[in-house]
Amino acid sequence: MPFIALRDGEPVAPEEVEDASGTTLICPHCRTEMYVRSSYTRGQGTFVAKHFYHASNGGDGNECAGEGGESAEHRRMKSIALSKLKDRFPEHAEAGVEVEIHDRRADAAVRFPHSDPHRVFGEGIVAEVQYRHEEKDIDAATDDFLDAGYTVYWLEPEHFHGKNVAFSQPHTPTVYDDFSSIPAPNAHVRPDVPHQHSPPQVEVLLPPEWFEQHRDELREGWQSGHSLYQEIQKRSFVRPDDDAQETFDSY
Repeated sequence: MPFIALRDGEPVAPEEVEDASGTTLICPHCRTEMYVRSSYTRGQGTFVAKHFYHASNGGDGNECAGEGGESAEHRRMKSIALSKLKDRFPEHAEAGVEVEIHDRRADAAVRFPHSDPHRVFGEGIVAEVQYRHEEKDIDAATDDFLDAGYTVYWLEPEHFHGKNVAFSQPHTPTVYDDFSSIPAPNAHVRPDVPHQHSPPQVEVLLPPEWFEQHRDELREGWQSGHSLYQEIQKRSFVRPDDDAQETFDSY
């Protein structure tokens, strides 16, 4: 499916074209007319991002043979990511591709209004697409977006499946650590939180009698910790599930 069209001679992504706008869109490869189709969900729950289709075949069958290229693929992934974010967070205040956030330009981003409950995740959500030979300083870019108040997702080609994208990264950093999923050892943290050296660790072997004596306390502690972990997962932006598709929780 095409994710680039020409509007007045300039390339645009599907998310940059209003539905039923009447704008004339031309395929940059075969030079025939194109239309835009809104995002939707198929019968089995598979998300289909907003995309273009050729007027000649209504989007069925093969598209023209000219579609492709690295820049086209990168733009396709950015458009799919934005389409998914807009679909899951329709109450956003602003959304777009190539969004300027302070001194950075985000591949795709949505910003929440101040009254939005999703502001627990900051000003909005940034989706950065790491494609092929792009040289991006992930750590520096992440810190800058977090410092600007945005939760950050780094997406790679394997996260995309046709016209869908899986936001199934359980350790994505949010601007408020209390509401993020339990971080991995190499997860990004807010830039204003200083890194601390780990204290020395000493291994101590306890006799079996000790475990028997404290059996009830250990069971109660485990159950309490497990309940807390589940609550954190519910309040996180996404959490993985069995089929590796993403789950966007409505906080």
